[in-house]
Amino acid sequence: MAKGFKTGGRLKGTPNKRTQDLTERLAELGCDPVEGMARLAMDPNSSPDLKGRMYAELAQYVYPKRRAVEQTVIDPKDEMTEEEILTKIQEILNENPSYRALIEPEIAEEQQTVN
Repeated sequence: MAKGFKTGGRLKGTPNKRTQDLTERLAELGCDPVEGMARLAMDPNSSPDLKGRMYAELAQYVYPKRRAVEQTVIDPKDEMTEEEILTKIQEILNENPSYRALIEPEIAEEQQTVN
């Protein structure tokens, strides 16, 4: 990649020799592994364990694999005491009267009659 792009080798999507040989050999034998797994998965005589493994194997060709997503939850109680939380809420309400009106509608009514 001296020039910043691929220069030689197989074209993208071209199977390597081993894959090509295996594909040809399976075709000569008339063997389709995906069809075989599907038949085993749908066979009423197959064990539930075998059916589950076959469906799981086949699903990866149809659906993307799910990855675990890390989730971090921070509990405000771990960061602030209850008193600190209440004080902060009171500060926010005092700085923004419109928020206070949302929480306490009767205060909003009183303010409107005074003004």
